[in-house]
Amino acid sequence: QQPVRAVPQLDISRYAGQWHEIAHLPVSFQKKCRSDITASYTLRDDGLIGVRNGCRSADGELTQAEGVARPVEGRPGQLQVRFAPEWL
Repeated sequence: QQPVRAVPQLDISRYAGQWHEIAHLPVSFQKKCRSDITASYTLRDDGLIGVRNGCRSADGELTQAEGVARPVEGRPGQLQVRFAPEWL
């Protein structure tokens, strides 16, 4: 089995928009997600990338998390995402 590798260079303008998840491996932050799993990426005026992840639970409740992504220095095909407040 081949390891997952990042693209050599990420084109943010092509990456921006809403993505719909079709499958995932179990992860703790998605344990209540049952449907409508999405990730939205927007280019901000400060050059960073706004991130909004969302999903619906079994009872239909919408859960969302907002964060900020930035390119990883020296690895132009990767992003570092932070969901904590910027002041932390």
